[in-house]
Amino acid sequence: KEQKRIIADVKDNFFGAILCVGTFTYGHVKSNALDEFVRITKKFGYICFTVNEGIYKKNKFDKKILELENKNFLKIISKKKSSYIINKNVKSCCA
Repeated sequence: KEQKRIIADVKDNFFGAILCVGTFTYGHVKSNALDEFVRITKKFGYICFTVNEGIYKKNKFDKKILELENKNFLKIISKKKSSYIINKNVKSCCA
C-alpha cells in the first residue's frame, strides 16, 4: 500500500538536506511527516529537526524514528535535549 504523500509536489530524492525547527509541536505536524522527509531527501542527505518534548512520545516520534532506523531509511548521527521555549522551561529533542 502506497502512503499518501504530504508534500506531493516534491520529487523523491530531491533535497540534500532538510531543516525543520518549530513545526513538531502541539497541534501541528505529526510524526508521519518524517516519512516524507526521508522520501524527498537524497540518499546520504541530512534531516535535522526538533520535536517539542511534550509530544515526542505522545505523537509517537520515538516509535517513528525507531521504525525508520530499523528499515535503514534513517541513521541518527546526534540526538540531544535542548532549550526550546526558554521562558517556559520547555525542552526539545533534536535529531
